[in-house]
Formats: sequence, C-alpha cells, structure tokens
Amino acid sequence: MSEKETVTRGELVKAAKELNDVLFEEDDKQRIDIKANAKVLDQKIREASTLLANDDEMSEETLTTLKTIGADLPESMGGPASGTEDGDDDPGTEEQEQEEEVETEKIDTTAAVKSAKVAKKVAELQAIAKEMGVRIAPPFLKDLKKCRDYVVEKLQKLATEGRPVKREKVKKERKAGGKRGPGPGIIATIFEFVSKATAKSPVKKDDILAHLKEKFPEREEKSMSATINVQLPGRMAREKNINIVKNAEGAFYVK
Repeated sequence: MSEKETVTRGELVKAAKELNDVLFEEDDKQRIDIKANAKVLDQKIREASTLLANDDEMSEETLTTLKTIGADLPESMGGPASGTEDGDDDPGTEEQEQEEEVETEKIDTTAAVKSAKVAKKVAELQAIAKEMGVRIAPPFLKDLKKCRDYVVEKLQKLATEGRPVKREKVKKERKAGGKRGPGPGIIATIFEFVSKATAKSPVKKDDILAHLKEKFPEREEKSMSATINVQLPGRMAREKNINIVKNAEGAFYVK
C-alpha cells in the first residue's frame, strides 16, 4: 500500500468481521482473528478475499477497504473479468457480451422463510437474505426480532410478486488456437462429487481434494482446499438447497 492509500486497524477489523460472516461458519478454523494486529489482519483479509464469489455481497465500506489494500476480488466487486464459475478464465480470452434482457421471475422462498423464522442470530438472517437476493435495511440489523420480521416479510413478498432479474450474459469467447467453453469449475465439481455420496459411502475432504487435484492439476492445492472448507457443509447446502450431513468421522453425504 502507498502512503496515501492506507487503512486503519478499525477498518480492517470491520472488513474481517464481514468476511467472517459471509465466508465462514462459526466453528470454522479459517475465520479471521479480529484481535490480530494490523499487519496480520491485512494478510488474512487478502487470503480470505480470494474465496469470494461473484454472487457474494459486501458493504461499500468493506469493498473500499479491500480495494485499498489490493485484495483479489471477483468481477462483480471490481476484480478482473472471468469466464467461468470460479473466476479461472485464461489470460488473452476475449469476450463479447450480448445485450441483457430483463424479465420477472417468482422465487420459491418456502425453505428460506422457515429458516428465517428459527434464526437465532442477525448474522444467520443476513446469510439467508443474501442467498435469496434480499437486502436488509441497516436499521433492522440492530434488533433480532425486527430483523427476522423484516426478512420474512421480504421473502414472502418475493414469492408472491417475484422480482426483475437479468438473464445471464451470453458470452462468446475467442482464444488463440480455438474456442474454449467454460466447463465445470471447482465449486461445481465439489457439488457433483458430494451429491453422489451416501450415508453408507460418505466422502471426506481429503477425497474431494484428491479428486480436484486430478481434475485441475494446474490449480494450487492450498486454494482448492480452502474452497472446500468454505463450501462444506453450510454454504453449499444453503446455495444448492440440499441437506449436506457431516458424520462423526468428518465425512459428508447428502441426506
């Protein structure tokens, strides 16, 4: 960081807290220690930011902090354009985007409403709302009951009235030596692998990592391992609307 582009420890702490809420479960060892000094916070925030996906949402204040320290961000947050689900587009790929079309769709919020009604923390409600594309007005974040009522109301409205959405941009990719399709990324591959697991034949993180290393030999093992830790079990279960169970041996299966 240059002398003109510095952030305070307080700003780093706020960013770390928000990243923890968005990326990690309460008992996840990867959670950033907000009691660390500024130098360590800066490093851990940079590492955590690489796990952000295009559909994650961060506050403008945190985004400013992340950009100031030079964190690696997804395209939706101002990072470099990517051609696949996990941001692993190859350098030199040219993209031509067709004009977006806007349409309205209704959303099934039954499971989200049920989860919101039993949520015990505002952070849980934030996670539910984020997954359903609902923004919570700041005043409601200070009171659990008001926040719950607000989220439930918004979700129910979403189910009955729907919302305007943008169709995914159709991208045409050209690359020297031929055309290249996006193909399944890291997260899609993890989901595919876990969804085939059963209670009698569960899979451990080491099994998943070995599968990823075989399929993506060009990827860094540490990065893929971090993605597995972020996705399983909670985040992927919420995003895919399935029940991913972790047994006593630390293995996973879909129930």
